[in-house]
Amino acid sequence: MVDGFRPVTLQETLNIRSQYNCTPIAGGTDLMVQKARGFALKPDFEKPLLFIGHLPELQEIVIKKNQIHIGAGLLLTDLLNSEIIPEIFKEAVRLMASPPSRNLASIGGNICNASPAGDTLPYLYAVDAKLVLKSVRSERLVSIGEFITGPKQTALGQDELLTEIIIPNK
Repeated sequence: MVDGFRPVTLQETLNIRSQYNCTPIAGGTDLMVQKARGFALKPDFEKPLLFIGHLPELQEIVIKKNQIHIGAGLLLTDLLNSEIIPEIFKEAVRLMASPPSRNLASIGGNICNASPAGDTLPYLYAVDAKLVLKSVRSERLVSIGEFITGPKQTALGQDELLTEIIIPNK
């Protein structure tokens, strides 16, 4: 069995993140492949999992002050179905990610995985997307370029959670 937490609210999630060294997981499309050990064997997770894909606070898409705020738990399929998301972003997701991946993968996971093959990353870099990183003690806003520091490497603190992606409303 894989150890994990399934909090009910974002605040509870941040509290758990501050107390435990755990791995946030929404769709898990990349994490499950990375941690796979073979057929019928449980994935090899070194740390407990923090399940966040169900949190309503991470599912929203809203316009605020001519910017689009996207919850980090939003599935790529939901991006495609939104009337708010720019068509060029939708087209990039549609062309790159396969339908099964879009139905499971979250935008936040795609960013936090920091893979050079990340489906959403080219568009997010092109528009200089801003990311909201929250912890129990603080909230900070960083650009996508500041956040991803190298392949599979990010500036996410151990107690932080990516909660929101902000792009221009063009």
